[in-house]
Amino acid sequence: MRRAIILLAVLLTAPCLISRCGDTSAPGGSHDNDTIPVYWDTTRACSAPAHVGAFVSAIASNLSPTLTVTTNADGGAGSLRSVLSSADAGACIGFDASLVGKTISLDSALIVRRNVSIDASAAPGVTLSGNNRVRIFSVWADVNLTLFGLRVVDGRSTGGGSEPGGALGTGNNCTLTVRQCLFRNCVADCGGAVRAGYGTRTTIEDCTFLNNDGSGADNGFSAGGISTNGHGELIVRRCMFVGNRGYSGAAIYNLLQPVLLEECVFVGNISDKDGAALFTDEGNWTGPGASVGGHIIVRKCWIEGNESRELGGGLFLWANPLDTVLVEDCVLRKNIVKLGGQWNDAKGGAIRSNGIFTVRNTAFIENTAEMQGGALWIDGNGPHQIINCTFWRNRVTDDAGGAMNLNVSGPVHITNCTIAENFSQRACGAFWFGNPDLPITITNSIIANNTAGSDHSQDQVGYAPIDGGGNIEYPAPSNGARRIAAGSTIADPLLGPLSKAGSNLVLPLQSTSPAIGLAVAAQAPAVDARGITRDASPDAGAFEYRANDAGVEECPADSVL
Repeated sequence: MRRAIILLAVLLTAPCLISRCGDTSAPGGSHDNDTIPVYWDTTRACSAPAHVGAFVSAIASNLSPTLTVTTNADGGAGSLRSVLSSADAGACIGFDASLVGKTISLDSALIVRRNVSIDASAAPGVTLSGNNRVRIFSVWADVNLTLFGLRVVDGRSTGGGSEPGGALGTGNNCTLTVRQCLFRNCVADCGGAVRAGYGTRTTIEDCTFLNNDGSGADNGFSAGGISTNGHGELIVRRCMFVGNRGYSGAAIYNLLQPVLLEECVFVGNISDKDGAALFTDEGNWTGPGASVGGHIIVRKCWIEGNESRELGGGLFLWANPLDTVLVEDCVLRKNIVKLGGQWNDAKGGAIRSNGIFTVRNTAFIENTAEMQGGALWIDGNGPHQIINCTFWRNRVTDDAGGAMNLNVSGPVHITNCTIAENFSQRACGAFWFGNPDLPITITNSIIANNTAGSDHSQDQVGYAPIDGGGNIEYPAPSNGARRIAAGSTIADPLLGPLSKAGSNLVLPLQSTSPAIGLAVAAQAPAVDARGITRDASPDAGAFEYRANDAGVEECPADSVL
């Protein structure tokens, strides 16, 4: 992929969080000198947010140490290994301030047998290293473990009989809570950095996962960052995943349990199979044939420059028919799915999903699929909702559905979306569906300048969806092409350049756009893609025009990866 900017090394400065667990006084000082390579320029207008990950926010620990590590030796009095071995259930282990920036090099894994918390906030920069030879933590079944403020690097668990999780692996039915930690360069045959065992409830917040690898054994249950083994729950908030590699899910693999991702950044992760940012196999505890559904939620995430093979360049969201899948307030940009896998497919440059699927207030920008669905590929009975979304310059290099491939058997409602300048090599630059009798409805949307490479009679669509009113399309059909909606307005919508508005990317309307006031008010969502309240005569598309809108900033031409 051509990079229009130079790879930067961003210095993440860690506040001196506190000198004593439980102290809620204001943090101060600077102790972190670890450089984190990041694949975007955080000074540009349209970059991913830089406020997530380890040691960025000044989050204070709420733990209270009862035991203290006083040396960075791997054994003997005062060592982490000794203190951990003798700790009673419920103990909190802290670090003496003399260990600021020090590394504890391990000769074998640290064994966690009882409920314990480990809090490094009094010694920012303290690092646990496996020296590319050993795993860092092995956690017994039925144990509650909390980690705060640690750097966990160079863990390794590979080869015959190796345990899952290069940095950390739990037994069954644990509770794992990790905050303000860095996991870097950890490798395992299954679960490069963290592996949560069966029945484990996992919460990971304000952490960074950098260059971890879970792809070595071609294991279908393995991501580079976080992997789970089902029947628990996974919550990930404000975390950064950069340059991780896995077999199914480069950053995160989730199996048979609810999952919530919120305010996370995924950049430059590579999956050997599906879903480079997230691969989830259902959102419930009981698997196929479940009588109740679970949930799969991705909210306020920035997912850019990730790569997979076969299905879902960014997200692979496999759900049972009763699972609810929600993607909202996200940006998916420059992700790619290439031909590969068991079926030699390449579907869904940004997302491949099914279940009861809703995506809203989300921007799909310049994603690529080598076969179908440049941005989005969905199937199943639904119902599916696509609301307040922007699809711009997504591409299919072989078959159909430049923005979307709707391989569905149930209803799809496309409402207040902007679908512009997408391309598909064979047909349907805007969106493809395979049966004119399918209940696919488009309402209050802009469909403009989408093209097909070979079949110009299907430049924008192949079959016309149900016309819900309030639509605008451009240009007028030619070469025998189908009109998208019989009652649409045919006019140039006068879209502005790609711009950042809040945390979203949009195509703003120019002041004289015919899309202004065109929407059917009763069908329009209350707010636009930015969260701006729509007026009594709402606009078509994902963006609601406001005069002198200071909250919209044009993306510079060199701002993309």
